[in-house]
Amino acid sequence: MVCQTGGDSRVRQDQVKALDIETALAVPLIHEGRLLGALMVLNRMNGTPYDQDAEQALIELAESAAVQIAQIW
Repeated sequence: MVCQTGGDSRVRQDQVKALDIETALAVPLIHEGRLLGALMVLNRMNGTPYDQDAEQALIELAESAAVQIAQIW
């Protein structure tokens, strides 16, 4: 979870500027112990920083998505 992307060394600053990214949240897509990728959301629509509730919601979505992705992979 990155609440303020500007100046954060974990985030490519050229992308922050080019895409006007203010906040970011990413979680892994894992199915049966295998990493399939990641799910990332940027800039909450209401402008507030991501919090633990948002992170938990994204984790649940990623778990469901990973099952679906594994079926077509």
